[in-house]
Amino acid sequence: MSKQNIIIYTTGGFCDVMACSALFTNGDLTDDCNLIFVVNSVDRNVSFLEKTKANIKRLTDNDNVKIENVYDYCHDDDIKTLDSDLIKSSFKDVSKVYLYAESSGLRIDAFFRAFKDAEYIVYEEGMLGYCADIFHNSELGGLKLISKYYSTRYFDKLSPQSLRQVPFNVCSYDRQAIKLAFSKIDDVSPGSINQQDNISVMVVSAPLWRMGPLSYSDVLVEHLNVITSLLSTGATVYFKDHPRPEAKLYSQIRSLLDDNDRENFIDVSDVAMLAETIVDVLSPDAVVGFGSTVLFNSPHFYGVPAFRTSTEFVAYSLGARRQHVLNCALKCQYLPHIDELLEVLHTDCDNKKDMVKHTFDQFIEQTEESLDNQAINNVYEGMFVKNIPVSNDLKLIRNILYKGELPTAKASFLSQLYRTGYLRKLKIQLENIFQVKIMKQDTFKDIKKKLDSNDKTIEHLINVISKSD
Repeated sequence: MSKQNIIIYTTGGFCDVMACSALFTNGDLTDDCNLIFVVNSVDRNVSFLEKTKANIKRLTDNDNVKIENVYDYCHDDDIKTLDSDLIKSSFKDVSKVYLYAESSGLRIDAFFRAFKDAEYIVYEEGMLGYCADIFHNSELGGLKLISKYYSTRYFDKLSPQSLRQVPFNVCSYDRQAIKLAFSKIDDVSPGSINQQDNISVMVVSAPLWRMGPLSYSDVLVEHLNVITSLLSTGATVYFKDHPRPEAKLYSQIRSLLDDNDRENFIDVSDVAMLAETIVDVLSPDAVVGFGSTVLFNSPHFYGVPAFRTSTEFVAYSLGARRQHVLNCALKCQYLPHIDELLEVLHTDCDNKKDMVKHTFDQFIEQTEESLDNQAINNVYEGMFVKNIPVSNDLKLIRNILYKGELPTAKASFLSQLYRTGYLRKLKIQLENIFQVKIMKQDTFKDIKKKLDSNDKTIEHLINVISKSD
């Protein structure tokens, strides 16, 4: 019997872990299958692609696995031009296609058009909301081809939001397969980390300036505030920078700390590419972050409590992109705020570690199933059922989170022109020519000044909705 040809579309790193976990759980990680990984290599980043190739071979335990760059099937290195005819002619007799449930920007519709007779299996990264944007995108016509959807049901309460309307056969990853994949992707030994004896917190950074109107300095200051607040409790803080080369913050934060604090601020960024791998080896007493998937994976897979930072800051940094705001709402509902962690760490007692764990567990116990949560229902209804268009506006984001809907007033003629792209392209061209920023958006600090009062921030609105006041 001939081997099955299986295509796996991935973006590397964490995505490779989930893809291989889905392959294993579905029984396709065997010698009876020809695995063809098609990698979105972040704008043809050579070093990223090489590391991804090494990771895939390690995860599949197969040196003969075929690994392709998706940009080889695009025109002018533009993912929007991913050519379905070129894909179809390059890969014959494809029986299954594994697709990453991230966003329509990856052009998964090209695979639907190329292999109409294949079985499609969707695997989710775990960030809890990206999938919804795919399954409600009018450009995609291949939903009927999807046979299975692999995801993680966090804390036995948090289900994929796409299940509200799309009747997929939902499958759970093999839990041990995911943990094994995390241990395989990076070869880490406990001795590679300078571990301290006192209570410890691992902070996972986020390059929030890349996604919205915040500046690098805004994000740096917010990270610094989180770090100093934790260090003030006497805890050791382990810091994990984002793996993107341009997203490093550790050295800048360290230079701004007092001399006495620096010895308790330890960089673990180079220990492993994925934060989950470090959590597994380090076993910190808590994880703190701005929006990383590790905030859910850490407590779910490793029993390490996780706490979130300012919701308003993250929401504004992302803008009002539908899937990001949905994720923001989900994070608010299912992760306790860092203030609850700080309150425990400032207490004078000998069992802080147990108290941190109890604080997290109690928070999760008091939350409800995600598909029954009215706050999340409101957000989902407004953005994915009514399909109300959104823009990068903090007031609109607040309205989404509070009411689940947006005002439908018509935009001005100038705004409509700008949204179509003509003025936006002209603006970018002029900025490149004159090396200046035109129509610079407000920084987070400026936005804060414009808010009427603290009781009208996103943080407060979420607390009202979730009845946590």
